[in-house]
Amino acid sequence: MPCSRCQGLMVTEMLFNPNESMSHTWVPAARCLNCGNLEDALIRMARCLPDQLRRSHRPGPQRRGVWIRSA
Repeated sequence: MPCSRCQGLMVTEMLFNPNESMSHTWVPAARCLNCGNLEDALIRMARCLPDQLRRSHRPGPQRRGVWIRSA
């Protein structure tokens, strides 16, 4: 499977997820050997959504908790 960023080789690996309730889980993901791009099933599913269901723009810095003070 080619990488969506650089068209490099993606390899499958298992990632440890310690935040999943009380039991720890392993999540299958694919990582690019060239650029390090990491994709799991949720990321791939979100990229397949039709345009009507996607956000019209990315969240700005204020939504991410970084507040910019205007002069």
